[in-house]
Amino acid sequence: MARETVIGLDASSGGAAVAALTVGANGSVLMLAARAASEPARPAAQLVPLLQRILEDADLKWDRLSAVAVAVGPGSYAGVRSAVVTAKSLAYALGRPLVAVGSLEAMAFWAESGTNPVWAALPARRDRVYAAKYRWDDGGLVCTQEASLWPRAVFWQAVLASPRCRVVGPPDVAPPTVLAQTVGDGAQVAVAVAHLGFRRWSTGLCTDPMRLVPTYVSLPEIGPPSGS
Repeated sequence: MARETVIGLDASSGGAAVAALTVGANGSVLMLAARAASEPARPAAQLVPLLQRILEDADLKWDRLSAVAVAVGPGSYAGVRSAVVTAKSLAYALGRPLVAVGSLEAMAFWAESGTNPVWAALPARRDRVYAAKYRWDDGGLVCTQEASLWPRAVFWQAVLASPRCRVVGPPDVAPPTVLAQTVGDGAQVAVAVAHLGFRRWSTGLCTDPMRLVPTYVSLPEIGPPSGS
């Protein structure tokens, strides 16, 4: 296998992040560059400049990219939509494969492998969280409970009722006693998206850019919360 380069895009937490990695003929993985926007806002305006900086950091040309991977949600409505649209446009324009990666799966990527199940969780509006449950199997993550939207208090109760479970996510998403790994800041998720994207692309699990849509587990909320 020749050296292949994959980029990962993420804006599921609201801010934009991009990462690039290359995989050699012997399977060795080298992280080339990773960047996150300094302000967690306006991801639509941040993703392309970040992509350009990543290419400069890694001394890459657009035509050297082998595949494009993107976090498809759940997460910030505007962020996920911006990342998906940018990735689709880039894959289509370059004629490169497009790979979809779940935002929560990318967060769970950072959990230590082992026998204990892991929850990946991300804050949502109105004191709720997006969460999905995974377990490790033969070196890979297997989803055992699909992504859904939980009231934060109910999610904490569910986690605390399962002592063997651990949580991966931002600092405020779960009680500190069960938060195994803090993920969600900076470019961590984009790095995981690039890693998981390469694995899927190398086994032919790609998506038609014209058919890819974001993963939403609830309708977008527009305007002030009811009762305000």
